[in-house]
Amino acid sequence: MSTTIERERLNQLEFSNFEKPSKKKKGKQTQFLLVANVENVSDESLISRFSPFGKVKRIIRGESERKLSAICVISNEEDAKNVMDNLKGKEIRVDLSTEIVNRVLYMEYWHLKDETSEEERRIMQHTLNMKSKKKMSTEWPGGLFLVYEFVSLEEEKKLVEDMERFPWSTKIGRRVQHYGFEFNYQKKYVDGKEEANVEEIPEFLHEIVERISRLKNPLDDSIVNNRGNCIFKFSEEDGREGNPLMKPIDQITVNEYVPGRGISPHIDTHSAFEGGIASLSLDSQITMEFEHPNGERTSVYLPRRSLVILTGESRYLWTHGIPSRKTDLVELQDLKGDNDMKQRCEDATNRNLNAVVIERNKRISLTMRCVNKSRVCDCKFPDQCDSQNSKINLPDRIQVTGEE
Repeated sequence: MSTTIERERLNQLEFSNFEKPSKKKKGKQTQFLLVANVENVSDESLISRFSPFGKVKRIIRGESERKLSAICVISNEEDAKNVMDNLKGKEIRVDLSTEIVNRVLYMEYWHLKDETSEEERRIMQHTLNMKSKKKMSTEWPGGLFLVYEFVSLEEEKKLVEDMERFPWSTKIGRRVQHYGFEFNYQKKYVDGKEEANVEEIPEFLHEIVERISRLKNPLDDSIVNNRGNCIFKFSEEDGREGNPLMKPIDQITVNEYVPGRGISPHIDTHSAFEGGIASLSLDSQITMEFEHPNGERTSVYLPRRSLVILTGESRYLWTHGIPSRKTDLVELQDLKGDNDMKQRCEDATNRNLNAVVIERNKRISLTMRCVNKSRVCDCKFPDQCDSQNSKINLPDRIQVTGEE
């Protein structure tokens, strides 16, 4: 709080807007003096006794610890200290309604209550956490595409129900399903179908795979956000010529993330998969973080029911991961295309906020890829490529979260 409170705000203050200082704040100077033992003492009498030492801007009456007290708002902190030094605990003559008496006025500094909302406090905490990470950027990695509302609410519900009919593995510490091929978290590669004994991609996922295969090239007709990447909504009118971003999908990993659970930063093994990688988020939104080898970081908000496709740099150069926390800080510009958050966005705008803190729910992700049968990768990023650089030590994340 500044040393001088605005006049309009001053006239709106009530006794309940102030609080006794905590142990941490006790003795810290403010312009607000709590004065006790003022029963029957008029405002005029207090002002006349205080005025030689500091100007009283307003007196607000109320009860402190069941005793009638007054908050005397002094013009500034320096004058308030002068009043305290000269009058605290000293007997002074004051005018009562019927007589003039000697009174000892007990004083202490009080504070304005923190009027920051819980939402604003959480935003500030997230902001501090983000500032602690070096080189945070607003630019997305190249080659990242985001498709809003890839499935409907009804389709989402049916997909989750169908998944529950199939067995889940918990050997990496969370519930996982593998279809087509199983990713081996120790080998950092996929096991053969016979070796892993995994299910073929079930029929209830065929429509999702087919839908991805016919996404038109988003670069031809897309909404390009201010970060230079493509965001668009799925349409049944999308072209049938084939998705240029993806190879035919033959491997799907389903992961369940409870709130507070994340996944360590990683790059999907270059030699294990070819083409783009697609991930569908069900039942919850999430913020995914990316990091460039030079230390630059950025975050991407993935709305519920959205499909993110990683190609180029976002697939082969930047690591991606999900921080282990229960909430995410999301800028309003990233919420504007998310119909699920429309009301939340409007409320934040009306309160002049530029971001909101969103609670995570249990999230199910479907990561869809094409297995690289040749185990050879000739990408443009040899320093990150296990096929072109034998010295690469692929991170072992099995004890933490495993690879999505």
